[in-house]
Formats: sequence, C-alpha cells, structure tokens
Amino acid sequence: MNRKLNAPQVLLTVVFLTFVLSIYNFLIPEFEYKSILSILVGGVAAYIGAILATTIIKDEECVLKWLRNDITELKNK
Repeated sequence: MNRKLNAPQVLLTVVFLTFVLSIYNFLIPEFEYKSILSILVGGVAAYIGAILATTIIKDEECVLKWLRNDITELKNK
C-alpha cells in the first residue's frame, strides 16, 4: 500500500484491529507463545483493516457529504 490513509479510514482500521484483538484475547486460551502470536495477529489484522478501510471508504469527501446529509436531516426535524 503506497497511499496515505485519511482520518475516517484510520478510525475504521483501529476499530477493526481492536475488534480482532479483543476476540483473539477472549476466545483463545492461555498458552506459552500467546503474546508472540498476538503480535502477528495484530499485524495481519492491521493490514487487512487498512485494505478494508481503503475499499469501503474511497475518499474523505464521501464521508463529509454523508455527514452533512445527516446533520441537515437532524436540523430539519
């Protein structure tokens, strides 16, 4: 990946990474090399999260337009 992530993409990546690591820590029982495997799982989850974020959120303008539509709908109510 040669492009920079914008703020919404970084947020989605962090949420995905947190979700994957929390599932890993709660579902996998304790064993001798769990911390080393946790680092590997975190790296793979961060990479996959960044790929998902760039495919789901194409650009920041899309997110800003979506937020503006929600804010105008709230003001009209």
